[in-house]
Amino acid sequence: MKRIFAAVLLVSFSALAADLEEKTDALGFSIKLPKGATEADRSKMNAAYSVKVKKGELTANVTKGGAASLADAANIGSASGEVTEKKEVPGGFLITVKPFAGTSAQVFFISAKFTAKCMAPAEEKALLTMVCTSVVAK
Repeated sequence: MKRIFAAVLLVSFSALAADLEEKTDALGFSIKLPKGATEADRSKMNAAYSVKVKKGELTANVTKGGAASLADAANIGSASGEVTEKKEVPGGFLITVKPFAGTSAQVFFISAKFTAKCMAPAEEKALLTMVCTSVVAK
């Protein structure tokens, strides 16, 4: 039973990944976004993207500046709400913040150079996490 569940999860993540396309941003990073994502905002320090998903909108906001430790990354995430999960992942730190009114998931991926804050309906958390953790400094 566990193997079947793991296989279903792997297929689901593979399908999600197949629907992502990499965009290189002038701020010096790349990000993998769902096809159809558009630039929503831009400044000298920030780039924001958005795309419609099944039950709403996914937004990814990437800002110059990051964190060198898990504690510092959690502190950045806590500015948006209660941190429910924090862990070191390849390339940086993954911070999950308690959803707004139980509807919107918030995930931060914080590296040494960039902070990515991603939001989407809670049902899209797997996609949200894939998008946020795809940010790579170029």
